[in-house]
Parts: sequence; structure tokens; C-alpha cells
Amino acid sequence: QLAAPKRSFLSLTVTAAVESTFVPTRCMCPQTSKVIRHATDFVVYKKGVHCSSDEIVMTLKTGEQQCLSAQGQQGRRLMQCWDRVNETGGDKKKCLKIKRNRTKNKRQKKRPTS
Repeated sequence: QLAAPKRSFLSLTVTAAVESTFVPTRCMCPQTSKVIRHATDFVVYKKGVHCSSDEIVMTLKTGEQQCLSAQGQQGRRLMQCWDRVNETGGDKKKCLKIKRNRTKNKRQKKRPTS
């Protein structure tokens, strides 16, 4: 039978190991794509001791995961949205919706000159 202090230490150690968060030990994305379509979710891993660059892991409709380049246009847009969502507490899935600039019809109807 273990003494009370040893038992407490053992239970704290086990609890800490179970409740620890996932911290990758190396980069998760050996290859990246500049554009990824049909994504349903994404996670951003900021650069740190595990990796020297920011990483964006996209989950596709098929359930497959692919890495998006943080330097491309889509990656930069998602990184900005990710930062904004973390500051305001919004929904990150809104970042995946494509905002398209709607322009008026380029060809204007000619008005008859009278």
C-alpha cells in the first residue's frame, strides 16, 4: 500500500498526462497546396518550436485532410480570418465561405441619343 503523499503525486501525474493538450513535435505539413476546394473545416497551427512556419490543415468534404500554403492568397485570407475569429469569438466556418465581388454588367446598354 502506498503512503498518502506518494498516492497523491501518482494521481496528479496520471491526471496531468491525460489532460495535456496535443503539441506536435515537428511540422505537420511536408507538402502544401496553394488552393484547396470543397473544404468543410480547417485548423491553423501557428509557427513555434515545433515548426518554423504557420500551417493550415484543411478537412475536405470527403473527410480527407490536406495542407494549404499559408503564403498563397487563400492561405493569407484564412489566416487573417482565423486571427479575427480568435479575437472576437466568431464562427471559423464563415472563413470558408467564398466572398465574390459582384460587379455590374460591364457592357452598359447604349442609350439612344436624341
